[in-house]
Amino acid sequence: MSQSSNKPFGRDRQAAVDNARQKWMNRLIDLSRRNNLLYWSEESSTLDFSEADPELLNALLAGDRNVAIADLFPNLQEEVVSNQVASIYEDALANAEKKNLETLCVAIGMAVWSSEKRRRAPAAPVLLVPMILDLEGGAKLRRNGEAQINPALLCYLKFKKECPITPQALLGGVESVVEGRLPNSSVIYTRFEQAAAKVPGFKIKPRAILSNFCFRKMVMVKDLDRSLERMVAHDVIAAMAGDVEARQSVRNSHVEIDARELDRIPPEQEFLVFDADSSQQSVIQAVLAGRTGVIQGPPGTGKSQTIANLIASLAARGQRVLFVAEKESALEVVNRQLEQKDLGHLVLDLYSSKASTGAVMQQFRESFETLQTTIFADSTNIHFQLRERRTKLNQYSLTDAH
Repeated sequence: MSQSSNKPFGRDRQAAVDNARQKWMNRLIDLSRRNNLLYWSEESSTLDFSEADPELLNALLAGDRNVAIADLFPNLQEEVVSNQVASIYEDALANAEKKNLETLCVAIGMAVWSSEKRRRAPAAPVLLVPMILDLEGGAKLRRNGEAQINPALLCYLKFKKECPITPQALLGGVESVVEGRLPNSSVIYTRFEQAAAKVPGFKIKPRAILSNFCFRKMVMVKDLDRSLERMVAHDVIAAMAGDVEARQSVRNSHVEIDARELDRIPPEQEFLVFDADSSQQSVIQAVLAGRTGVIQGPPGTGKSQTIANLIASLAARGQRVLFVAEKESALEVVNRQLEQKDLGHLVLDLYSSKASTGAVMQQFRESFETLQTTIFADSTNIHFQLRERRTKLNQYSLTDAH
């Protein structure tokens, strides 16, 4: 659904949107010292791999196999390692249950630079490799997705140090992360130090640690950073940013849906896969007409069913839908509902950190196979029957009203 315009916009609107965008990015980045992606501390629940078996560590980071913690540290006291692992696991479990975030990573390399105002110097992980920690039958680690350059560090350097650096500049020509292998860290360190040469005291120390790092919101920061023109052109976003003209435009676009007109929609143009009352149908028709809005209601009133109906209706018209939610459980509910109606092939899961390139391509393959083998049903008779019964019910209603 788009509320965008191609007309030129004044400086006031552009300034309002840009100002709001900067505030949104700063809130998402969290440049405070609470962010351990920028100010990691030795006091954090951490397992240092400096004493780990290098061969097993490389196998773990490359994703070749699961590795037992005890095998990684044959020379360290088992009780000490177990206590550290238990603390890390508790933090990871809390983040998963309370925030729906998978935060467990091995951080490779630690970037440091001169501190401002004589405070503790920053310490930012360079490369993050997502992990899963399994405690059943002895603690074991396994890689859980693709490695990436610390996005918070890149944003900090760009917005606070005016030193933009792209992941491509650091990873280009290095062994592919996409193929699941770990890139050559020494090459990345050298490139990083050269690219950030104007940042006082910037250097990278070789480190490898297991800890919990939260960086899910950085994807939104990247979107905000590269989408200024599109945001200025979007009336709803401009209205949220405080532009008076955009707010008036959004108000003027509101159109009430007459519930009596819903029964006049031809069945072949309706693609509801769940039951919907008139209020839910009105919402769906408003969205199909390109309107924006907010759906409110207590639990159990059919909001997720309305979303599932919307996704089916928009997809049937050849449109794309991006469904986002703060909690993963909300996504899972709608996904299950679509699967119940054999529409799971419409969904591409991009939420989980497990959504690697390989997993995404597998989802595409399965969807294409489903479409190729689907037999289209002839709905002529059932549509005729629906029209006939709906007309009789409406006539009865009108007769009864008189």
